[in-house]
Amino acid sequence: MIPAWFSETFIIDHQNAQSWREQKDKLLSVDSLQLMVTALQDSIMRLEAGKNLILEAGYGNAFNAYQGLSDRYIAELRKPRVSLGTTVGVCLGAAGAGLVIGALVGG
Repeated sequence: MIPAWFSETFIIDHQNAQSWREQKDKLLSVDSLQLMVTALQDSIMRLEAGKNLILEAGYGNAFNAYQGLSDRYIAELRKPRVSLGTTVGVCLGAAGAGLVIGALVGG
């Protein structure tokens, strides 16, 4: 006959071994998840860096386009304008020249 405490030792040992196998499986699962998380974090960091470069280039292009448009607008504003006074002066001058020519031809 085997003493009861002796068989109890084997039962406890068997239960502990089963528990350790389950813990090992869970730890392996956690480890593989951690590797996947690390890979995804690296991908996110690369995507963020790429996004920042693209945004910087886009903002630079938009600013350059705005600056060019602003320069063209300022150049257009600096051009001499025909004012109402100048237009009236030209019309009066043309009318006066027409009267003079009409008097010379008619007279």
